[in-house]
Amino acid sequence: MNTICVYGRLASDVTVNDVNGRHVANFRVASRTRRKESDGEYITNFYSVTAWGALADNAAKFLKKGHRTVVSGEFVIRPYVGNDGSNRYAFEIDANNIDLVETKSESGGAPAQANSYTPASNAPQGFTRVEQDDDLPF
Repeated sequence: MNTICVYGRLASDVTVNDVNGRHVANFRVASRTRRKESDGEYITNFYSVTAWGALADNAAKFLKKGHRTVVSGEFVIRPYVGNDGSNRYAFEIDANNIDLVETKSESGGAPAQANSYTPASNAPQGFTRVEQDDDLPF
């Protein structure tokens, strides 16, 4: 099995359909790369995501266009025949895990700060604040 993990913002709202009695959710995630176009703008990739069952229901309940999320799952290539009779391929992520990082309103619509952290007093149980260390290799 191959695995892909994408961090980005939802580029569409979640739609849910019923397929043979199972819920399936579909949405797209936009993820900016480190590469820039000749005009200096960053390149953005758009990923189609499919989630099934309870994961689909939770995605529909909690995710909205603009929310920052992390999606991991299997990268799937699905062949199909186009309207013109030609062979085509759909590339999508069959999600195993979806994490809501923050809503657009929580960030004020601005990108998250690279050095942001949760103060130790507000950190979830089992997590502590880590001071920035210039010796880290990343």
